Amino acid sequence: MAWWTDIWLNEGFATFMSIKVIEVIHPDWDFDTMFLTYKLHVVLDKDSQINSHPIVQEVSNPQEIDSIFDIISYDKGASILRMLEGMLGAEVFRIGIRAYLNRYQFGNAQTDDLWYEIQTAFENVADIKKVMHTWTQQEGYPLVTATLDGTKLTLEQHRFLIDSSATYCVDSSPFKYRWEIPLTYVTSENDTVHKLWLCSDHSSVTVELPEIQWIKINYRQRGFYIVNYSKSNWCALSNLLQTNINAISAADRANLLYDAFSLAEAQYLTYDIPLEMTKYLVGECHFVPWTVANTRFFKLWYKLNGRCEYPQYEKYLRHLLGGIEDDVWNVPDVQTFSQSRYRLAVIKLGGLCGEPTYATKIHEMFKNFLYENIAINPDIEEDIYNYGIAYGDVNDWNKVWHLYLKEQDPDKKLLFLVALSYSRDTSLLIQYGKTGSYVLPQNFINLLGAMSENPLANSIAWDFIRCEWQFLLHYLSPSNIGLGYITISICGKFNTQQRLDEMKAFFKNYPDAGAAKSERETALETVVQNIDWLKRNEAFIIDWLKNNNH
Repeated sequence: MAWWTDIWLNEGFATFMSIKVIEVIHPDWDFDTMFLTYKLHVVLDKDSQINSHPIVQEVSNPQEIDSIFDIISYDKGASILRMLEGMLGAEVFRIGIRAYLNRYQFGNAQTDDLWYEIQTAFENVADIKKVMHTWTQQEGYPLVTATLDGTKLTLEQHRFLIDSSATYCVDSSPFKYRWEIPLTYVTSENDTVHKLWLCSDHSSVTVELPEIQWIKINYRQRGFYIVNYSKSNWCALSNLLQTNINAISAADRANLLYDAFSLAEAQYLTYDIPLEMTKYLVGECHFVPWTVANTRFFKLWYKLNGRCEYPQYEKYLRHLLGGIEDDVWNVPDVQTFSQSRYRLAVIKLGGLCGEPTYATKIHEMFKNFLYENIAINPDIEEDIYNYGIAYGDVNDWNKVWHLYLKEQDPDKKLLFLVALSYSRDTSLLIQYGKTGSYVLPQNFINLLGAMSENPLANSIAWDFIRCEWQFLLHYLSPSNIGLGYITISICGKFNTQQRLDEMKAFFKNYPDAGAAKSERETALETVVQNIDWLKRNEAFIIDWLKNNNH
């Protein structure tokens, strides 16, 4: 790295190579698929925001240096290297990387040096430098829209933003927010992976296909883009998942869920498309699609919880989980990594929605731990503690509180601290919010953050910070970034005008925000968006749930 501008060469490259090492050591983990939820989807979420930044950007002062050590440098950097490997093939990519490392092992390098070595490894590919500059020198990524008219497939690109109403200047990017996109796809005809380019100097490309029933673009989601299809193709893909789940890979199934929900959130699709797709999950045994679904189910839960028709949502989740309970609870003594992660994902959702069998099993395991000292599998202990407290009574809560006070292991202590916030007993939660003298300042931030995950506790946490803001400034110090964390964690889940008015009044009465100044602004914007989201989507989603609940 010659200068901080190219910090991603260190951090993004190291992130990518760490994944390659895991793939060699643990091939049974299917880490290329796990990459989607571990890295790719997280950074796609971040990079879809209007305030994102390019991987490569000029740095002129120490503050700017600090700001680029972020998810864009690390995880977007790793993601575009993964895309490039998929474009070139593993062997060609490896030859180029080996040449790059050998040449610069004792010196400094710039981004273009990497592209030169990869280009030299295989001269017959596209202009690597031209291609990769569109991914490293402008923020964001493309939405590829696929339109199938008979046998004619038209593909168009434009920048994807999660807030589709956001405005920006196209000329602020050297490439006008177009990308050199290495497209891959499979169709109903056979399992051949086809490749084509959507170039930055063209907004669209058209190709002829044979007659097909469906097309899936972005094979194994190696590309750093998302895809929208016509409604008929979405429906065909949804039907495919329900009738022949293994027709496409687990990575492709996870990709479809991610894209469909992202597009619905950004108002490119109505929510019936992603919700219809979730029906296939009763037959899904791979943890990565379940992890994607969980993330979206939890998002919807935060938005719908407390609304009068919320039980319809809970009923749908319980239906999904009821058909797979034997796979979750009747497990072998020795599980594979994939089996354990699948079980974790499903138990987490079962605890959330209170599916009766899951609630009973969780409570039983929790009681056995508390009163019989029977250990819980470490893979699931966090959720057993959390939902054990949720389904437990005051005696269980007090028992865990004493375990917290006695525990010396800081990691285990934090598990107990978080679990206590899951109680559904208002008096206990009020008592818990006043335990600052028993909790270290950094853990008190975790306590309030954990309370924000429980709708009942979140209201209590909100009352606490409104009444005790001056205490928090003194106890945590005004410069503590945790003030911002608890502000956005607690306020960011509100979805009513009453709460928005309370926030405005509180921020006006206590203008000293400390380190939470920008988070206050973000929280206000988020609540406005939450209110708007409910106006647009709540009735539609509830109607779908009523029509599809059994």
